[in-house]
Amino acid sequence: MYSLVEWVDEGKYSVIPLSKVKEPRKGFEEYKEGDAVKASCPGFPGVHNAKLVAIRGKFHVYSTFYKSYS
Repeated sequence: MYSLVEWVDEGKYSVIPLSKVKEPRKGFEEYKEGDAVKASCPGFPGVHNAKLVAIRGKFHVYSTFYKSYS
């Protein structure tokens, strides 16, 4: 499962696997759009404040996210 996240402190968006969410830890099906989380971002050390904007089951939806949010 993947999520489009808004990095709250940076005001940027990216797509990450839900496995990158570090707090709160839940089963993938328990996350809801709009949840505030702390997640790791590839290429940046540590965990960062994020908001789950959209959640989907397959990575190919990235192109849909990109078109919607670019």
